[in-house]
Amino acid sequence: MFRADPPEREQIRRLPPGERAVLEAVARGATTRQAARQLGISPHTAKNQLASAHQRLGARNRAEAVGVLYRSGWRH
Repeated sequence: MFRADPPEREQIRRLPPGERAVLEAVARGATTRQAARQLGISPHTAKNQLASAHQRLGARNRAEAVGVLYRSGWRH
């Protein structure tokens, strides 16, 4: 039986690597500043990447963006 991937999985796949990395760090509980430190980028860059990920995913905030990530099948 064929099972299609959830549409969220494709949305997550299309995120640029930097945006996805920041979103995944936030999904694991990091603040934007902590995610920046973990990834070796500036807090300003992390904030911009997270905002861009929100927009690409059609999410209004980080909680909705993390929800899309989880619905895609992502598990930390």
